[in-house]
Amino acid sequence: MKRILIFNLLFFIILYTFGQKKTYTRKISWELPKKISHYYQLNQKNINTTEFLFFEGACYNNQEDNYPHYYELIKVNSQNVELKISNIKYENLSSKELSILKYKNQIPENISYESVISFKRKQPYLQLNLLPIRKNPLTGQIEKAISFDIEIVPNKNIISSKLSSKSFTSESVLKNGTWIKIRLNYNGIYKLTYSDLIDMGFANPSNVKVYGNSSGMLPLSNAEDCQDDLIQNAVYFEKGVDGVFNNDDYILFYAKGPNEMEYDIANNFYYLNKHQYSDYNYLFLTTDIGTLNTINNINDPTGTAIETLNSFTDFLHHEIDRENLLESGQLWFGEHFDITTNYNFEFEFPNLIQSNPIRLRSALAARSSSSTTFDIKSGSQTITNQEIAAINMSSYTSTYAIRKIAEGNFTSTNDNFTININYNKSSSSSEGWLDYITLNAERQIALSNDQLIFRYYNPDLTSKIITFEIKNTNSTTKVWNISNPNQPQNLALTNITGSSVSIKVNVQPGLNEFIAFNTENLFVPELVGNIENQNLHNVNHKDMIIITHPDFISQANEIAQIHKNNDGLSVVVVTPDQIFNEFSSGTPDAAAFRNFVRMIYDRPTTSDTLKYLLFIGDGSFDHKSITASNINYILTYQSANSLNPTTSFVTDDFFGLLDATDNVEASNSGLVDIGIGRFPVKSSEEAQQMVEKIKSYLDIENKGNWINSLCFIGDDEDNNIHMRDADRLASFVDTTYKYFFINKLYLDAFPQQSSAVDESYPEVNRLINDEVNNGILIFNYTGHGGEAGLAHERILSIDDINSWVNFDKLAIFMTATCEFSRFDNHKYTSAGELVLLNPKGGGIALFSTTRLVYSSPNYTLNRNFYNYAFEKDYKGNNYTLGDIIRLAKNASGTENNKRNFTLLGDPALKMPLPQYSISTDSINHNSVNTYTDTLKALTKVTIHGHIENNTGNLISSYNGIVYPLVLDKKRTITTLGNDGDTPMDFKIQNNILYKGKASAINGKFQFSFVVPKDISYNFDKGKISYYSIGANIDAKGYFDDFIIGGSNNNAESDDIGPNVQLYMNDENFVSGGVTDENPKLYVVLNDSSGINTVGNGIGHDITATLDNNTSNLIVLNDYYESDIDDYQKGKIEYLFSELDEGDHNLKLKVWDVYNNSSEENLDFIVAESENLSIKNLFNYPNPFTEQTAFYFDHNRPNEDLEVLIQIFTVSGKLVKTISTIINSNAFRSDAIQWDGLDDFGDKIGRGVYIYQIKVRTIDGETVKKIEKLVILK
Repeated sequence: MKRILIFNLLFFIILYTFGQKKTYTRKISWELPKKISHYYQLNQKNINTTEFLFFEGACYNNQEDNYPHYYELIKVNSQNVELKISNIKYENLSSKELSILKYKNQIPENISYESVISFKRKQPYLQLNLLPIRKNPLTGQIEKAISFDIEIVPNKNIISSKLSSKSFTSESVLKNGTWIKIRLNYNGIYKLTYSDLIDMGFANPSNVKVYGNSSGMLPLSNAEDCQDDLIQNAVYFEKGVDGVFNNDDYILFYAKGPNEMEYDIANNFYYLNKHQYSDYNYLFLTTDIGTLNTINNINDPTGTAIETLNSFTDFLHHEIDRENLLESGQLWFGEHFDITTNYNFEFEFPNLIQSNPIRLRSALAARSSSSTTFDIKSGSQTITNQEIAAINMSSYTSTYAIRKIAEGNFTSTNDNFTININYNKSSSSSEGWLDYITLNAERQIALSNDQLIFRYYNPDLTSKIITFEIKNTNSTTKVWNISNPNQPQNLALTNITGSSVSIKVNVQPGLNEFIAFNTENLFVPELVGNIENQNLHNVNHKDMIIITHPDFISQANEIAQIHKNNDGLSVVVVTPDQIFNEFSSGTPDAAAFRNFVRMIYDRPTTSDTLKYLLFIGDGSFDHKSITASNINYILTYQSANSLNPTTSFVTDDFFGLLDATDNVEASNSGLVDIGIGRFPVKSSEEAQQMVEKIKSYLDIENKGNWINSLCFIGDDEDNNIHMRDADRLASFVDTTYKYFFINKLYLDAFPQQSSAVDESYPEVNRLINDEVNNGILIFNYTGHGGEAGLAHERILSIDDINSWVNFDKLAIFMTATCEFSRFDNHKYTSAGELVLLNPKGGGIALFSTTRLVYSSPNYTLNRNFYNYAFEKDYKGNNYTLGDIIRLAKNASGTENNKRNFTLLGDPALKMPLPQYSISTDSINHNSVNTYTDTLKALTKVTIHGHIENNTGNLISSYNGIVYPLVLDKKRTITTLGNDGDTPMDFKIQNNILYKGKASAINGKFQFSFVVPKDISYNFDKGKISYYSIGANIDAKGYFDDFIIGGSNNNAESDDIGPNVQLYMNDENFVSGGVTDENPKLYVVLNDSSGINTVGNGIGHDITATLDNNTSNLIVLNDYYESDIDDYQKGKIEYLFSELDEGDHNLKLKVWDVYNNSSEENLDFIVAESENLSIKNLFNYPNPFTEQTAFYFDHNRPNEDLEVLIQIFTVSGKLVKTISTIINSNAFRSDAIQWDGLDDFGDKIGRGVYIYQIKVRTIDGETVKKIEKLVILK
């Protein structure tokens, strides 16, 4: 399986602050067109390819035409400015470019561009988006711009945007008193009796107040006004004849369900907006605060009614949410037209005016390779026929289904009628779906049930008096004006004749709503329960917000404390329900999160405002748990687009678009203002694992030279576009931040294995696992991928991810590939999530994708990531992960591709980048400022250096360890063209001449080594990469101003190979011992000249061969490290994973720098760790006279084990019992000593004895083993 749409190309973003009027020239560097494939399965990889024009920094706003756009983000000092373009220079498109250009007739005659003012952290920025292609109006030739001038000039005519359009209250009504939460799902009159209120716990029901907001879903745009805290609703008290609220009395109040009726003025049509997040609305009851707010009685208005009405337009709506076709976006469908192609829907309009037409509006969707139709009928009447066009079913990137709105009119001779929808399939694979049916019909204003809502739309700009006649009333009938649903008004009834009444109303401009009801059989709300007092509205400035599911509150508080202690951040921890209670009247709504965050953002200190938002809890595209239960821990924002896999998205950016002009669904949605991250955890255990990972990442003890390593991985195929992009990124980092050690794993540089089923790169799989387990700062992947792993060759699978055990060396993963971290599908856990949730290792964070993405904007985003990753802010502090992602996204254009990238991780966490520098002073006692000699093969080299602060001064108090990594020259690698693509050349500098440790004393260090014989003998620059760790501080550095090459003709002779001591796990291991399935190879080496790790010489690598499998040699050059201050001694540590249970043999071959070799063999037994196992039980010495010690191998390292040793005579008499608890970090037990005395302290006689060992885990698992010993006395 393969999910893709990857990444490449690049947006061009430059940030400037424009003050005075000035002209700036911009150049566009056009390159050859690019070609990319989009496929879902391997056998589809040639059926859906795209070619497109390309220039350095191109942005692609529309994946349909693939026109490249120029994008620039410009910081300006005022929002009252505009941009002008002039002096444009062109050249003609090449024939190749013309041949792939789509829609040539749509290309404008003049360069088109858009410049928009947006805000980032309350500062104005100008976004320029320019299409650099035109059709020359004189020649008709299509041309491309190669340069142009931009000018920012004042424009006082521009209307300034408000930085904040919402003023939040400073206190919540929920801060004091006793509160009861209730829920309801229908619009109408609700009734609570006196006894109901007593049962709820209210001691004084006569003082009850109802609070809440009735406004449907919150608006997406920050520019729209929305509800804030709870407001008090008017209540009607029925007190009976005694006028006292007591037994048999009740309260009435009007409340709305979660769905919102809307009126389409242009088409005079009422429709329903169904709530995406909830099937209930919520209200709150209290008797402790406020004054009673009772419903006012309204007398008839003075004046003459201009109209008398006895009918109104009612509407009915059918909509069932059963299926989200892409499992993405807001759109859900109900009835599925496939096996069943015909459905009937029953409707009733009581007291229907049958002479008037009924209007129908229905949303339908179809997926078919040829056009299909829906027939909609009522009885014999055909209401409408809706044709739906075909879609490209062979393309994974095409629209999944087409949705159309069908409209028509019909009449009915009965109040009850049936709507029939029939789907005409054009093939067996055709499918259809119903979204909704909405009907509008004229009916009499007559009570047929106990409640009737009717409405009137006043199109005038002024109010007017209308009389409504209402039929089927009785003596209890009341009519309320509910145009303001929170403050209904009780209207005076007139013309009461039998079962009819009239009301005279002053209707206001716009929509007016009323409800007529009888006081029997009213709705009763559902009790939710008591809620604790809260006051989020009183929260002022915070640096960080953590929104956590209640199950993870303790972990959230622990993370908050970590950031308070380590970073000095002020943090507030809140739960979703707390936010909903104050910002959406208790109803779940993702915009409530945004509004709460925005409130804090709009309450800055004098120097700063809110910076970070962390969600703790998994989310789902299924907000209401329609397809499963208990799956939504923290709500997500799903895009409105739900049918196109390339434009439908889930994004946490929605919660960080906080300025007044921001709207996530707009074409220019805005700039993200805060760093946002998410832990997609589903249990307190997973949440705690994330806490432990953060602690491990911050632990100074876990810092090491792995922090200096980055690994770039590039997929094959697609004309090498992924490898080239990966190499661009690697080269940028290598030339800009030279202290890093860069490894490159480009797939086509390795042999590909093919089978009848698939293709694979087993060596790449192994190398990736090795890179992660040994520790890298950043894992950067460019290419195809999906929820189950990376590349169609599965160079990274879920099994690989679960095998990682790098808990003390956690990596950051940058994966520019499709859907690798699709966290919002509850049906499975994506590979990206598993990287984060692996309790034994994996990643500390991922900047990764949740949907299909495109190569060109991916590259831009990835490049912008490195523009900020290792830089510092204006205060001189390293950027946090949230800062880096925020800045990279804002610099990456306006299209929605960037919304598909999310940060799975803590946005307030910083990479553990060293703060100080390491400088090289001399080589072989010659100052590097004057050194001109060459490092030749077999020459002994001594290097001196020092640690310095940011001002370049020696830190004389610094004591620690320096890790030098000396590298041979860069070499050129040519890829193999495995998939038929042209081989590609790239440079890499990863041949290690020396890797060791040196003592830093008083800020100075030195180390020596012998240059291996196997260096490349040409002359070019080498490189030293440094990392150092001291007492709570560390440093990094590099030196590359020296030449390596040639040979030392006067070198001393050496013909003796290295001494090799081979173990598993530690030096207590003996050949034939037991390990678990993930053992560590541990090798101790020494040689008078040093160990060869270069890898240039054929057959001179350090290699391990497992079970005589010579076709899969394990190269261990990178895993050797010399001992501190001693290049002649060192160690290899290499982690195996998931070895098969049973006997194994390992052969190790090592070379010294003179190319003398040595070999050593080791046998070991793998016992799976699921069941406790002990082997190789023995005592030493045996026989003994005065003292012996017991040893055994086991498969439970780092666990407490209870050990009971009983010693018997050959006749079975127990003479000695030894009981102890061991906890060894290896697979061999520590020595358990015995002095040869019995339980009474007496000496035991000479002879043969039997001993039994019994080992028990803390879980009660037990195993026994018996051996013999001999006492000589």
